[in-house]
Amino acid sequence: MTLGPDNPYVSPDNLYNGIAKTVEAAGLKSPDLYFTKPTPEDIQRRMQATQPQQPDAAMQRLQMEAQLAAEKTRMESETARRKLEMGREPKLAEIQQNGALKRYQIDAELNLKRQQNLAEMAGGTALSTAHIGGLPG
Repeated sequence: MTLGPDNPYVSPDNLYNGIAKTVEAAGLKSPDLYFTKPTPEDIQRRMQATQPQQPDAAMQRLQMEAQLAAEKTRMESETARRKLEMGREPKLAEIQQNGALKRYQIDAELNLKRQQNLAEMAGGTALSTAHIGGLPG
């Protein structure tokens, strides 16, 4: 329900007349000392001021283009993010494989050295050094 100047139940003239009668009933001489009767131009100007402005076609087109560009950028960044994730998974698997291989090599070398040390302690002779898998270290 609208309560502005375009109210279908009370026009600005009706409102002013009601206020004027109330002022006169209160014993005051003239309502014009306290209230201003609105002119039709004032009413029209206020009605236009309260109505939302329609954006022109050029502004709507610019807004649509900006939204389209933002959506395109969002889609491109999402695609790039997915490509990075897809490329990262094989690299991560390779790193994990290399780490597991290194752990296996280190464990094998430690076991061999333990066995060599036990053999030296038991027999007193040194066994030849052997390296398992890849470079020593």
